[in-house]
Amino acid sequence: MGENLIHSYPDYDLVHGALAAVDFLVVQDIFLTDTAKMADVVLPAASYAEKLGTFTNMERRVQQVRPAVPAPGEAKADWEILVELSKAMGLAMNYTSPEQVMTEISQLVPGYQYINYKRLTEDGVFWPAKDGDAEGQRYFTFDDFAEGKGRFSAVKYHLPEEDAQYPFILITGSILFHHGTGTMSRRAMGLSYLCPEGYVEINPDDAEKLGIKEGELVELASSAGRVQAKAKVDDRYQPGIVFMPKHFADVPVNKVIQVKEEGVSHLPASKYTLVDIRKIA
Repeated sequence: MGENLIHSYPDYDLVHGALAAVDFLVVQDIFLTDTAKMADVVLPAASYAEKLGTFTNMERRVQQVRPAVPAPGEAKADWEILVELSKAMGLAMNYTSPEQVMTEISQLVPGYQYINYKRLTEDGVFWPAKDGDAEGQRYFTFDDFAEGKGRFSAVKYHLPEEDAQYPFILITGSILFHHGTGTMSRRAMGLSYLCPEGYVEINPDDAEKLGIKEGELVELASSAGRVQAKAKVDDRYQPGIVFMPKHFADVPVNKVIQVKEEGVSHLPASKYTLVDIRKIA
C-alpha cells in the first residue's frame, strides 16, 4: 500500500526478483509505479487531496484532511478499499465513514483516548490529549517518559570497512526539490524543471584524478550492482565521498545499495555503501 518497493528498498535486483517470484501480487497506489506495473491487480487509491480522514505527523499532531477535488475514476479512499477487501475475505467491517474508524482508534489506543473529529480544529491536536485539553500535549519532558524511554545516549560512529576494490563512500538521501521515490514530486512540472534527472555529486579533487568533468556520464559499481548517471562536480562533500539522490527511477541508486545490517540499529545500511566510480567512454 502506497510503497514503491522496487526503488525504495536496498538492492534493486533482490527486491525485483522477490516480487517477481510471488504467486499473486496486489498493489494499492495512486499512480502506476514500477512496483505497481508488476502487480496482478492494482487497487486505485485516492490521494490526500481527494479524501476525508486524518494524518498524524512526526510531531504527534493529529490533523483532519478534507477532499479538495473528487477522486478520479474508480479510485477510493484507503479505508473503503480495506473494508471491501475485508468483506470479500469473510470479515464484515461495517464502517461507513473514516470518523467511525477514528472513534475506534480513540477507544483502543491510549494516546488517542480523547481525540475525535469534534476536537480536530484547524491546528489539530497533539497526542496524548487529556479530557478538556484543547491542544493536547505539545511537549514532552524527561518526567513524562516511562521506563527511561526518551533518554538520549551517544553511539560511537564507525567508518565503513575499507575495500580497495570500492574506494569511495556513496551517501544517498533526499534533495530539496523531490520526495521519496519521486512518485508524486517528479510529476510536478516546476520541480522537474528545477531538477529533471538523477546525478552523482563528486568532489572536484576526485573528479580531476578520475578525469571526470561536469555533466559527463559515470558508472558506480558495488558488490550489489551498477548504475550510471551524469556527474555533478561540487565541493560540498569531502574527497572520497560521493552523493546520489534517491528520487529517480531512471537512475535507480538502490541498484548499488546492499542489504547489509547496520550494527547499532540492526536496520539495512541503506544510506551509504562502498562503491567504485569511473567515467564512461
